[in-house]
Amino acid sequence: MKTIKEARELLAQQDAIIEDAENEKKRLKLAIIEKFCTVKFGDIVECNGHSHTGKRMKIDTVAVRFGWQHRGGSFVGTGRILKKDGSPGQLCGTYSTPLIP
Repeated sequence: MKTIKEARELLAQQDAIIEDAENEKKRLKLAIIEKFCTVKFGDIVECNGHSHTGKRMKIDTVAVRFGWQHRGGSFVGTGRILKKDGSPGQLCGTYSTPLIP
């Protein structure tokens, strides 16, 4: 790298490599969710996360999380807390289940 132009080209190449790796990571996480997750979009579940524990919610998003705070891995669903009449409310809740039961 002798010029600024060469440095910019190298950075652009590295950015492309990083973007490809991030896209592959997303694809793998989606494959894990599709194959192993017990909840799907639109399912109605009982919240088990924080202040809304015990309330019913409808799953809007599902993600897979890894790390010590997720005990090795877990599926985390989020969505709107349902009102008594079954319609979605304004509050959001979370539902978490272990990756490996």
